[in-house]
Amino acid sequence: MNFLSPRIHGILDYLTVGVFALAPMSLQAEGSQVAMLSCWVVAGMLLLVSLLTRYPLGALRVIPFPTHGSIEFFMAAGLCALPWLGGFDNLPMSRTFFLGAGMSLFSLWLITDYRGAE
Repeated sequence: MNFLSPRIHGILDYLTVGVFALAPMSLQAEGSQVAMLSCWVVAGMLLLVSLLTRYPLGALRVIPFPTHGSIEFFMAAGLCALPWLGGFDNLPMSRTFFLGAGMSLFSLWLITDYRGAE
């Protein structure tokens, strides 16, 4: 079921960076500084991992693409847990955003061909 190419995965990675970078504008209505800061931290982490990955859209190509996949797997779990770890689980929009992002990242992890860039 791994049919997503490394190139398409890279495009989706950079789009996700943009979504997380812009998300605080939508989440600020709930007033959670932790949720907004978490968005920027996740955007920065994903950007760094993407730039360092050995795949078609990586800049420095240091991290093997399968390792990138492992990082995203744990990142997906972290995103789902973040509302409770960050204390903003009582804010529906922020909680839903992070749960949806975590499930989306996990889905991306499931369908990506992590051996395709080798």
